[in-house]
Amino acid sequence: MAVDNDDRGGFHYDENGFLVRPALIGSAQQHKVQAGYIGINGDGHIGFVNLTHSYYFAFGHDEFNPIAGRRTDIRAHMGAVEASIDRNWLRFRLSGFFATGDNDWTDCDRLSNGPFTELERLTHERSVFFSGPYADSSMGQEQMKVEVQTAPLCQGTTSSTGQPRTMMGCLENRRWTYRKVTYAILNVQGTCNNRCGRLGV
Repeated sequence: MAVDNDDRGGFHYDENGFLVRPALIGSAQQHKVQAGYIGINGDGHIGFVNLTHSYYFAFGHDEFNPIAGRRTDIRAHMGAVEASIDRNWLRFRLSGFFATGDNDWTDCDRLSNGPFTELERLTHERSVFFSGPYADSSMGQEQMKVEVQTAPLCQGTTSSTGQPRTMMGCLENRRWTYRKVTYAILNVQGTCNNRCGRLGV
């Protein structure tokens, strides 16, 4: 499957007269997004295991991303798989989903963003989104209890300079079960952060 998205921007107002395009975040201005999507889907079985899967890759560029304030590249992956086994009239299922994200805290050392030290910003994000009332709960109107990786296996700092580094809990790594489905969030960062070509590493 392949799709091309030629979004040439423009202005759009909702029924109440509010501007909704471009979105009123960051440096809101018209910008063109040129993106392509390729993917593959499958539905079959391997022996007695039923297998359904999908994978998609998005690529392209945004001429002026309103949050970054500059041209940005689009590189994103999404994958989903469900394996199941039939036993008489019962079907036992196991599903998995993966999507790439933005390791935003590793952008903090850029001069255009401050600069800040990366570990100090990560520690700040942990203190805002994963501590206090959210230490063992989700955010939102109806909070849920979650399991948190509190073992001191992740790096952090209490200094604005990023030094010294200390080992602390990976508070952003969480797991919870809702209606017999278990979900997990893992913060797995890539050090290059889409800057390898520009940095020569």
